[in-house]
Amino acid sequence: MNMRWTAGLLLVVLLLGCSYKNTDTISLTPVDSIEYGEQSQFALSYIMDMDIADNKLYIADFELMTCHSFNTDDLSYISTIGSLGKGPGELLMPCDIAVMKDRILIEEYGNNRIQEFYISGNSMSVYRDFSPTLVTNSMQVYEEEVYFRQKVFNKEDNWLFRYANGNAVPVSDLSSLSDELIEKYKSRGSIQIDYTIIKNTAYMSFSKYNDFYKVNLDSEDKDLIPMPDFAVPTGYVSVTLCKADDDLLIMLYNDSGGKITTANGQEFNDFACDTIIRSTTEGKLLATYRIPRRTYLSMVYDQGYLFISELEDAVVYKFGIGRT
Repeated sequence: MNMRWTAGLLLVVLLLGCSYKNTDTISLTPVDSIEYGEQSQFALSYIMDMDIADNKLYIADFELMTCHSFNTDDLSYISTIGSLGKGPGELLMPCDIAVMKDRILIEEYGNNRIQEFYISGNSMSVYRDFSPTLVTNSMQVYEEEVYFRQKVFNKEDNWLFRYANGNAVPVSDLSSLSDELIEKYKSRGSIQIDYTIIKNTAYMSFSKYNDFYKVNLDSEDKDLIPMPDFAVPTGYVSVTLCKADDDLLIMLYNDSGGKITTANGQEFNDFACDTIIRSTTEGKLLATYRIPRRTYLSMVYDQGYLFISELEDAVVYKFGIGRT
């Protein structure tokens, strides 16, 4: 009996130790990166969005009007999609990219459309009546369907749509939010609603407020359900989020009050990030990651690795964060 009791106690201690370890702060350094160089087969300037499919990383360059693909293992260059223009196969300010098994969808802010490509890079179709956002992660692929946001923010307007054969099918709206919340969000001007989809539930953050909601995509009412249990460290604001297996990764920034200048001379507020938190879909903190302080835009996760695009120097960093 004593031996069993001792073994049981040891097991409890080990489990508690593992649980505690998961909430430790972990310092990360990049294991690899994608950077433009004189010998490169590609150029980079303003990496607006990224997606991953079939061990390939796809990036959308807002300023250079192209999209590129790379191997996720060694980050070697594969191919370039599109060139400057308004016709089929051409791009103007690509701001978002979503990749499926047999096709690629690219939102173009400059052409006010979504363009559909074969995986080979040849244009399939062009759909115009869309209002692309200037926020990353607008389009999300879930079970071979593409979801996207519109840039409008009114109580009567849907915020999430499903893309089906060139049409925007409403999925969920903002009507379940109170009038006080609507006024609160609208008073700050441009509102970023970032989201990701896990197991048929969309999880979203209302940036600048650290407010989190979810919506069950199978439910009939599609109401936005508040999630008050998410704990964001004091002094930080959620920027964007993505899924990591069945968990959430949330990028945080703090406003230093300074400015940064990109490689092409554009000036932006220094909303720099040095922290990413990992949590369950119920808001329980699993880990805190410290990364080099930069101004990051987009992040995607794949098989234990986190890929983050950096604004100022137009670099994609690859971090190893493992699995929980």
